[in-house]
Amino acid sequence: MNEELFRKFYEYRLKARGVLKSAYFRLLSVVLTGALLTGELFQYAFLLTQEGKIDRIYIMFLQRPLLNYTWEQWLSMRMYLAIGAGVMLLLRFLFFNVLNYGIVNSFRADGSFGIVFRGFRENYLQIVKTKALADISVALRTLLLVVPGIKERYSYYFLDYVLFDHPEWNTDETLEYVKSKAEGHRMDYFRFDLLFFGWYIAAYYLGPYIFGLGLPLVRPYILESKWIYYYDLVQERENAEMEAEYAYQAALDAQVENEQSAEKGENEDSFPGK
Repeated sequence: MNEELFRKFYEYRLKARGVLKSAYFRLLSVVLTGALLTGELFQYAFLLTQEGKIDRIYIMFLQRPLLNYTWEQWLSMRMYLAIGAGVMLLLRFLFFNVLNYGIVNSFRADGSFGIVFRGFRENYLQIVKTKALADISVALRTLLLVVPGIKERYSYYFLDYVLFDHPEWNTDETLEYVKSKAEGHRMDYFRFDLLFFGWYIAAYYLGPYIFGLGLPLVRPYILESKWIYYYDLVQERENAEMEAEYAYQAALDAQVENEQSAEKGENEDSFPGK
């Protein structure tokens, strides 16, 4: 990581800490709402209370070789697995993705609950379709190889923010814009995520001891830093576009002035003074 990029990442995290000093509990309430609605808070509790039962089922499964299952039992298992997977996919596409869109964008306004559920009221079908296509694209590339899947995932790193900023765009325009802006920056996004790796590890191991609150406790810091990162990129691009526009206008004005000067010189040559 070059020094300039590292300095920027440090500033983003520093700004995020400044915001959290006054808005942490409001932002935490937003994250906890999402964790409750998605069931994330109950995962650790389930594993702790059912640990012995899960172990016994696992042992029984190992004691019975897979080849001893009848064809009817295999079909039944596959049917239940397919139904479960289908239900989870529908929940992800129709509910979880839209809820996450609202939670991520609520950090624009220091955890506004009005934004958390906006995706269900406004532009719902567009959000569902765009994020579903992004998920499918990442999944298909991951099936080929892990690295292309990771690369594709970082192509949509700021997808939620772009959907919020440009609700008038259709799905193709949104995905094309996000991927074009990610070109040459995917490694930067990956490095930015790596800065929070230690926080994820701590949240994972501490979660079972604090009622599953490990990740929700650190997510406000991570999401606030990511929002500041996106906002800074938008500002840089807008400034670059304005500078390019000014430069183009200046060049155009200079060209017009040169043409007018040349035309004036030709007129003077055609009508010499007495």
